[in-house]
Amino acid sequence: IDYDSKCKAALICVHGLGLNSSSYEEFGRKMSRDGYPCYAVDVRGFGRWLSRSKKLEFKESISDIKTLADLIAEKHQN
Repeated sequence: IDYDSKCKAALICVHGLGLNSSSYEEFGRKMSRDGYPCYAVDVRGFGRWLSRSKKLEFKESISDIKTLADLIAEKHQN
């Protein structure tokens, strides 16, 4: 997908408790086709983080989301 020419806005999907980033796969594919690239993040203590910790780390998760937002802003400068 040529995100630069097609991108209307980029989306960050943050799951609720008990879910993980893979919950957004179908939604992300659909939105990306429609010009809204989707990025899903696992909150610390869920999804891929389970191998490191099973405890919710809220403050660190907020920092992860901010870092992701900054990376997305660099990738999609328009």
